[in-house]
Amino acid sequence: MRKGKQSTGAPAAMAAPDVVASCQRCRRALFFSRSATFSPKPSSSKDEKHPDNLQAVSWIPAGLQKQLPQEGDDFLMSLYQFFEYAAETVGHDQPQCYECSQEVLHKQLMKKEAQALLNCTAFAQYLHSLEEQIQEEEDDLEDTLKAELLALEEEEAKAEKKLRKYTEHWNQIQDDQAELKLQETKLDGEIEEWQREYNKCKMENFYVTETCAALDQQCLTETEELNRLNNASIYNEAFHIWFDGHFGTINNFRLGRLRSQTVDPSEMNAAWGHAALLLHTIQRVRNIRWTKFQVLPCGSSPVVNPIEGGGSKTTFELYTGAQGVFFAQKKFDKAMIGFLTCLDEIIQQEMARFRALPIANDQSMKVPYPIEGDKVGGLTIKLASVSHSFSQPRTNCE
Repeated sequence: MRKGKQSTGAPAAMAAPDVVASCQRCRRALFFSRSATFSPKPSSSKDEKHPDNLQAVSWIPAGLQKQLPQEGDDFLMSLYQFFEYAAETVGHDQPQCYECSQEVLHKQLMKKEAQALLNCTAFAQYLHSLEEQIQEEEDDLEDTLKAELLALEEEEAKAEKKLRKYTEHWNQIQDDQAELKLQETKLDGEIEEWQREYNKCKMENFYVTETCAALDQQCLTETEELNRLNNASIYNEAFHIWFDGHFGTINNFRLGRLRSQTVDPSEMNAAWGHAALLLHTIQRVRNIRWTKFQVLPCGSSPVVNPIEGGGSKTTFELYTGAQGVFFAQKKFDKAMIGFLTCLDEIIQQEMARFRALPIANDQSMKVPYPIEGDKVGGLTIKLASVSHSFSQPRTNCE
């Protein structure tokens, strides 16, 4: 309800429970009750506008009827505010009677109908122009499609020609492929046969390689053993000569005697037996000819026989008596001298043979302790006394 069109007969002097307003269009009096249910009640005469003919609110949009003010002390003020809100929402002043509302609605509908007719006419014209444009485009498109069709037909003819050419080529390829298949099958058989032969040769090569490796290892082992045996001396193995303090030893048997240290006669005899056996072995192996004495190994009782004197049967024992007592000392000394004589003859003959070699050198072979009669390195070997000089010549001799 706009302020410029408020009714002068506003409900200032009305009864307390009712409110009277006027239609904002025809000024017909309208009656509002706080407790009544409003519904449109049109008057019997449309032209009747007497202010005493009160009428309830005739028409309010259904969406706004839910916002009608409820009972309260400010009902009148709230009602006026509601009418202003309704006027702003529907686009015309409120409140209005039923007839005025119908008239307003009728005018609005007629206006919308006219607008709809204008829109329909415009749409029809646009549709007609659009159909004409589509027809023109279809005509142009038909001409274009015909030209394209001719071009496509020409391309199709060329493509068919190429297709025939490619078909012939394809048939040739198929024939070549079939021939290649046969060759492939034959080649597969040859490859399979080759693989069998290759595997066979590989296996034989493996066996040969393993055999060669085994033979090489065996040859290496045998070569090492041969070198070891070539470098080994049977004399060093059978007759190990070394020393033990002031005593010379052969196979760990001491040979000699000292004042401060005695040696058991059996050990000394065993040492003389090994020494005699060694000397006799060298004489036989090297084919040495003794001219003065002959050594006969007899275990721990070796003897020395003189060769001079023709049929002389003199024998010198190269061993001592039991319990450290020397018997036949003169014969034992002669036996030791005969042993040294035989040893010196072996040395002299071997040196003569060595000097006869083409690569011989006089300085390359020397005797460390020269033998002169009963002396070795200037010390006598006789049992003159039981002293250091008795064992030293034997050590030099060893």
